[in-house]
Amino acid sequence: MKTVECINVAREAGHAVLSMDGAEYSVNLDDLQKVLIDLYGEPTPRKASTELLRPSLLPKLAQCPCFVSSPDAGEAAERGTRMDAAFRNLLMGVEEFKACQHLQPDEKESILWAVKTVRMLCSGEEVIADKNRCTFPQWHPRVTGGEADCICPILGKLFDLKSGQIRNYWEQQASYAKSIMEREFLDEVTCHLLFCDQQQIVTRKFTYQEAVSIVNGVVDSVDSGDGPRLCEYCEWCAAQNTCQLRNQAAGEALTLAASGTLEESFAVISQDPVKLADFITKAAVLESYVEKGKKKILEYLSNNKEVPGFKRVSCKGKDTVEPENVAKYATWIGVPKLLKAYGSLSAATFRKLFTEALPEKKFPEELVKTGAGYSYVKQTPVPKIKTNK
Repeated sequence: MKTVECINVAREAGHAVLSMDGAEYSVNLDDLQKVLIDLYGEPTPRKASTELLRPSLLPKLAQCPCFVSSPDAGEAAERGTRMDAAFRNLLMGVEEFKACQHLQPDEKESILWAVKTVRMLCSGEEVIADKNRCTFPQWHPRVTGGEADCICPILGKLFDLKSGQIRNYWEQQASYAKSIMEREFLDEVTCHLLFCDQQQIVTRKFTYQEAVSIVNGVVDSVDSGDGPRLCEYCEWCAAQNTCQLRNQAAGEALTLAASGTLEESFAVISQDPVKLADFITKAAVLESYVEKGKKKILEYLSNNKEVPGFKRVSCKGKDTVEPENVAKYATWIGVPKLLKAYGSLSAATFRKLFTEALPEKKFPEELVKTGAGYSYVKQTPVPKIKTNK
């Protein structure tokens, strides 16, 4: 009989991971007990209360202790997986063409920036990107082990590649940092989040006790039964459609709108920053359903079902000519005219092209023009108010 070890029950994915002779298999939680009975002839001793959390889930649970990840990997997750593979391969010495052949041009540019940044920050010291050496065992009774993207032990540095928007990931990194400090006998670890699409670095230093406290804080919030909170991850939550708090918020927003004219109601609300923030947070729930509704309406219209007040609008795809084909006629058209038609180049891209072509020359900073800045509003987690019972 083969030996099977249940190495993890992942709450967010809704499945168990079984290891059999070095290979891993995903098993639905409903089938887990049946599988173990077939193998051992007795029920699994694991109970729901020992369900484990992945480090990647911790930042979301920090904002809402009731968050549940959807088991379906979206397009953004698949893109991130592709880019992560290329990032590791390049750091391990795989030839650029082979490592990046499955990437889109913008993805490749982002990854090359990330690799260059890691090497620059490590100043020639050894960078470890091999999965086996970047994987850490479970150290918290409620959180699984994890896997960093790459580390530089001698400098006490941890790197995590992030595609997409700039978000908070510190609870996840705290879990990794604690493991690194323990394994490498370090007092602190510097974590660098590489937001490759924006080509920005966000850095934070963790001490051993700080890392432990951060992870404990999230787990304590989950285990104490803290209720749901409206946050930026609501649209990612598998329970969004049944969340009592979201349904209540939507109802309150609709009731408020129906109590008088929208302009009168909003005028009163806008005079109080607290009430305004509460209104915007609750109204955002309705906004998400408006987007879902539009997709459903498009589906109806595409199937020739009439929807009062809406019509389907089709747009022709944009006609384009690939740059290499444009270059064939550059001599006749004129390079200045072509460049003007293409528009301004980002300073970062031009600086990179200039440095590669003229490494011995100083970059002409006087050519860089900075556009007008702008401001926007970003929602942040509201600290939970503790009350003495």
